[in-house]
Amino acid sequence: MLGLGEEKVERSRGCRSTWVPPPSRTSLASLANLASLNLRGEGSGAVTQVEMRNHTGITLIDRNDELCILYEKANVQELVYKQGEVAVNMRTSEVSPA
Repeated sequence: MLGLGEEKVERSRGCRSTWVPPPSRTSLASLANLASLNLRGEGSGAVTQVEMRNHTGITLIDRNDELCILYEKANVQELVYKQGEVAVNMRTSEVSPA
């Protein structure tokens, strides 16, 4: 019986596959490690694609944070503008005779 991560070679097709024990014996971490080993062994750039996806996701989160900050600034400016209008209207009504 093969252990976790040990490879067997299928002679009929010439392709390599990794033996995975039944789910009851494995943890999520070991499955993730196995998947990462498989990606590294493919050589098709899958690891690079995953890294690019992760970088793109982080960039998207950063841009979303920046957008939220800009919306907050715009809301504060709008509030200050409205308060200024109210103050000007009050001064105008005090100065001008009714």
